[in-house]
Amino acid sequence: MTDIQVVDAIQFESGMYLVHPYRRIKSMGSIATPPYVVKHDISYYELAKTVVDTLKFSTVGISSTKEEEKLFHKDNVKKTGIKNDKMLHEKSKLVTVFTKENKYHFHPSVNKGSRVGFIGIKEARMVIPQESSLEQLANALEEAFSKCI
Repeated sequence: MTDIQVVDAIQFESGMYLVHPYRRIKSMGSIATPPYVVKHDISYYELAKTVVDTLKFSTVGISSTKEEEKLFHKDNVKKTGIKNDKMLHEKSKLVTVFTKENKYHFHPSVNKGSRVGFIGIKEARMVIPQESSLEQLANALEEAFSKCI
């Protein structure tokens, strides 16, 4: 399996950001995992630092047990106050960031609401070198969020 680290960065109209990594499961896709990092009213530079720090928690591994999943959900709700999909999709934007072949990939999305979810906007994808500065990463995040619908 290619070494890819993945995080979602979700921006809410309230000024809250939620950033979390994924655990990639061989031949199964990915599942969201802790830590669920919550920040309020931060700059894109601070968001870039948070994304880089959170990417380190993205792993390849086995699926979680039901007990772990319950704890993850409880931890997520406790930190974010987001209790269901409707709250998650209310006036929010999502950018998936992943590293692959020494590059950062940014995938903005369109928010289709809680019934459909976030759908990637293929033509809005962006790529920058992984050795880019935090300032360049911050600019790319700002641009990616501006492309979200």
